[in-house]
Amino acid sequence: MKNSILFVLIGLLTLNLLSSQNEIPFSKVEIKDTNGQFIYLLNGEKLDGIIYHNHENNELKVKFHVKDGVKEGLSEEYYDNGQLKVKTTFKKGKQTGLFESYFKNGQLHARYVWKDISPDGITEEYYENGNLHFKFTWKDGAPQGTIKSYYKNGQLKDIVTYKDGKREGLFEEYYKNGKLQEKFIYKAGEIDGPYVEYHENGQLKEKSTYEHGKRNGTLIKYYQNGQLFTKTTFISGKLNGSFETYFENGNLNLKGNYINDIKEGVHETYFENGNLKLKENYINGEKNGVFEIYFENGKMSWIQTYKNDKLNGLTKRYYENGKVMKKGKFKEDLRNGVFENYNEKGKLTKKVLYKNDKFIRTLKG
Repeated sequence: MKNSILFVLIGLLTLNLLSSQNEIPFSKVEIKDTNGQFIYLLNGEKLDGIIYHNHENNELKVKFHVKDGVKEGLSEEYYDNGQLKVKTTFKKGKQTGLFESYFKNGQLHARYVWKDISPDGITEEYYENGNLHFKFTWKDGAPQGTIKSYYKNGQLKDIVTYKDGKREGLFEEYYKNGKLQEKFIYKAGEIDGPYVEYHENGQLKEKSTYEHGKRNGTLIKYYQNGQLFTKTTFISGKLNGSFETYFENGNLNLKGNYINDIKEGVHETYFENGNLKLKENYINGEKNGVFEIYFENGKMSWIQTYKNDKLNGLTKRYYENGKVMKKGKFKEDLRNGVFENYNEKGKLTKKVLYKNDKFIRTLKG
């Protein structure tokens, strides 16, 4: 009898010893990345056993099984309070089967089944308060059917339908207060048809039209108070024609013209008080002609001349009192000739000669 008890104790001791020897702390493990797959090694040899890692408070943080150097079987991750954080399984180093994650309070966060290289079947995710975030079905590596997602308070956030892995049909998105935010149609994964967007107060924010995923036609946007923000035209996703934007007080902010998303002709920018801030001219997207900048009081601040997007000719900068601050000439973006500086009373203070942007000599000051 005594011998039997002794054999049992020896057996248990041996089992515990083997088990403890089979559990390897993460700090002793060498990890090798082979074509995107992690290989776990101990003393240069592929591991068989359990790898673990603890939190600073000595609570278990990570524990997973390894066979022939790669993850195999159960893998678990824990919070520092001992609560399960993630639970999943691996086969030959690849995630497979049921995946579950939890919040620190124990509430389910996400659950899905992994098959091959993507989820398969029902995928669901929850907020920490237990309310559903979203739930939908994966099939052949892509979402299928109607998907509804919700805010943390349980209010519907958006609704969309997938067909053959692409969005199809009506899409609607809502604010937390339940009011509609945007509404449009998908065709084969692309926005197609009328598009409307609203401010949270219910005021129209944007109205436009899409064709094959690109804006086409008139785009109109409004401020929350109903004041017009911008009005322009798109052709196949590119700006074409006149372009105007307005301040919330109704005054003009920007004005210009585009051809296939490229600036063309006169472009003007205004201060909120209605005074001109900037005036420039473009030819095929390049600055050409006189370039003017103004102070908010309406007086000239800077005047320059461009040719083929490069400074050419006389440039002048002014004080707010209207007196010249500095002036000189450019050629192909390079300073050439005499450059003069003045004080606010109009007195010449400095005069310097340049050639091809190189300092030649000081003539005064």
